[in-house]
Amino acid sequence: MAWLSAQVGTWSGLYWLSFGERPENFILVGLAVAALGWREQLRVPGFAGIYRVYGLLVVFLAILILANWGRVSYLPWPNTVIENGYQLLGFAGSAFAVWLGIRRHWAGVVNLGSTFFVLYLYTKLFDWFWDWMPKYLFFLLLGLVAVLLLVVMRRFRARSAGAAA
Repeated sequence: MAWLSAQVGTWSGLYWLSFGERPENFILVGLAVAALGWREQLRVPGFAGIYRVYGLLVVFLAILILANWGRVSYLPWPNTVIENGYQLLGFAGSAFAVWLGIRRHWAGVVNLGSTFFVLYLYTKLFDWFWDWMPKYLFFLLLGLVAVLLLVVMRRFRARSAGAAA
């Protein structure tokens, strides 16, 4: 992935060692690696899950970086537009990963999607409330959101266990 990202960076005029400065190069490469894990391979059983999780991990990390630092994007739009767009993409992508993982019984994808959904949510809550809210209230809010997420995830698990039975 690093090599492909460096190659795309050099095609766009960057020095090859600066490939980490453009996280968008990693998104397509990560999606390609995740697509390799779409089907279970006959020669190496169980390896498809590693492709799926590692590819999506790279994609979600790149989106998380771009959602907070829009100035490193290739897009010629204002930073706030880029950041808001990648935040929406992060929420939608992680929710889609959870849905797809539940549907296909891919536990790694469900866990990764849930983790990044929570990361995107906490980052957004920090952006909204950190400056004006007293810190004890902010952490109380985070705790309440965590409990709410646990309740929602427990209901998802009970529903999927009931459907499997």
